Amino acid sequence: MAMTANAFSSVSLDPPLVLVCVIYPSEGANHIPSNGCFAVNILAADQEPISRYFASRDRPRGQDAFGEVAHRIGKSGSPILDGAAGYLDCKLHSNPTRRATTSSSWARVLELGFIEGATRRLPRRRLQGRQRP
Repeated sequence: MAMTANAFSSVSLDPPLVLVCVIYPSEGANHIPSNGCFAVNILAADQEPISRYFASRDRPRGQDAFGEVAHRIGKSGSPILDGAAGYLDCKLHSNPTRRATTSSSWARVLELGFIEGATRRLPRRRLQGRQRP
């Protein structure tokens, strides 16, 4: 299962916890609790086509979504995309909370990594229509 989350945040350093929020109801909101794990892949600027692919409703679903995307399997069993600027491989810490149109999940980080020099490849932020470093 792959998707684009609508929010992601660091919650704690000790233990290492993160929060991920996804649209509810959605396929992703169902898969996170049923799998009990997920990976956050931080894509580099040159990987925008991959981001658009996983956000598309027309792409293959489930494991088939990764058929054309180079990846490896992380400690949790979740896919880690090749060439990603960074990644966090996570296991659910508590059951998701659902409010209105959002499902929020807390997870413990099992493993994380980044590519040396990856910060030069991260997308630039936009603020008030202008690019910022």
